[in-house]
Amino acid sequence: MAYVRTNERLSGDPSYTVMWRTGGSRTGQTQRETFDDEGAAKRFRDLVNGHGQQWPPEWVKGEGFVKPGEPEMPDSEKFSVYAHA
Repeated sequence: MAYVRTNERLSGDPSYTVMWRTGGSRTGQTQRETFDDEGAAKRFRDLVNGHGQQWPPEWVKGEGFVKPGEPEMPDSEKFSVYAHA
């Protein structure tokens, strides 16, 4: 089961890491994705749980949802796309 771990950056600001094992098995590879916003991390955790402990389709690690052939999103828009999922 995916879960959210709260971390403290060197600046003192929090970050939120979603952690899970591929396929949910004890021997599955550990996966993680980090967010600045707790709500975004919780939504992503729910997506991972809903997809059988796998990366959600069309999610690119560190980028968010990206469809093949689309231009890269500006940094200011990354991670905001899935908020409506």
